[in-house]
Amino acid sequence: MVFSLGSCQIKIEFSFMLMLSFALAIGTPQLLWVLLFASLHELGHLLVLCLFGGKPARLTVAFYGVGLCTASRLNRWQELLFLLAGIGVNALFFSLRIHPEVNGPLLLINALPIVPLDMGRAVSLFLPYRLCRAVAVAFFILLVAAAVWLRNLSLAAIAGYILVFSLKEELT
Repeated sequence: MVFSLGSCQIKIEFSFMLMLSFALAIGTPQLLWVLLFASLHELGHLLVLCLFGGKPARLTVAFYGVGLCTASRLNRWQELLFLLAGIGVNALFFSLRIHPEVNGPLLLINALPIVPLDMGRAVSLFLPYRLCRAVAVAFFILLVAAAVWLRNLSLAAIAGYILVFSLKEELT
């Protein structure tokens, strides 16, 4: 489903609707909190973008997350603040102990220096592409190793999520 809100195209992918339906069918209310705080995370990005006079071009909602693309050219420091704003929203809620079981993982995931996550994009503003890819691969391997070592299925799912999201980013 694609529609526009002003000049911003909003795309809700079928994969998101499928995941949402599945989660609601098996009774996973935690997903609604994840969706709320992921949306607030994106609103943090949007607020900073608007403060710099920028405009959103596209908002995509899919099973692998929510993504905001800008239609504006920001300088390196504005882009850095734009990228860190989402992490800052989750950090604020986590520090205030507002659903820390949701905001903690959202904070940690987006703080990984893996493109296309927020911190990965922030690092890419200052490091060459090849070095960014090397850092991303190293952190991805560490994430998978931690999931195996801790025998943590949730951490393995997060690693899979990041891999799918990263591959989708490479293809577009």
